[in-house]
Amino acid sequence: MKSRFLAFFMLALVLLTLIPFLLFGILSVRTFEARLLPEVENQTINSGLSLQRRLNLAIAFSGGLESLRGVEETLDATRSFSAGMEFLALTDPDGEILYLSANDPDSVAETLSKLTDPAPMAMAERLFGAWEKVTGRPLFSPIEMSGRRVGNLLLSSLPLGRDPGSPDGFLHAGVNIEVIDALTRDIWFDIVTVVIAVALVAIEFLILIYAALIIRPLWMIEFLTARLLVKDLRFVP
Repeated sequence: MKSRFLAFFMLALVLLTLIPFLLFGILSVRTFEARLLPEVENQTINSGLSLQRRLNLAIAFSGGLESLRGVEETLDATRSFSAGMEFLALTDPDGEILYLSANDPDSVAETLSKLTDPAPMAMAERLFGAWEKVTGRPLFSPIEMSGRRVGNLLLSSLPLGRDPGSPDGFLHAGVNIEVIDALTRDIWFDIVTVVIAVALVAIEFLILIYAALIIRPLWMIEFLTARLLVKDLRFVP
């Protein structure tokens, strides 16, 4: 029973040692994404603004999205100058795709349908949300962007037409962010390596502490008790 308690005690100490490193890793990755994802979105929106202005002008003269000509060629040309742009799509207000330029056209409709789905919340985000409810303060600043991440794509949308409150349609852009995911995986690999190294060092220290402060005194008590039972007082100070 005593040995089991000591084992649990040592395990608890190791976990307490590792928790700060894990929290540091989560916060580092979150901060990394919070800086890069909005930057990628800004570049995407900047690429789409000129196209949005041209489309708005064409809509004003033609009277609607359905009557436009040469749209897909224009989308192809815009995509060719934007690195990582997986697709550009024009949809009506109901989300039906009217014009499309994409590397994988068959997957675009499914991707755009997820724009209306509730964003999945990771376990870490639920834990940090609970922290904010208890303390009244967020653990870190939220990622400020209007786009939505779906898989390895960052989706951004711009309204088309003169009235943003009642648009004639939308220009959707999907940018591949696998590079950010790869960098995030590298950060996690480095953090896990550090955590494992710290865990091994912590276990070694705990073994030394356990041997010096617990095992040796217990052995001395047992030894003195055995000597006293045979009335051997040579080791009694």
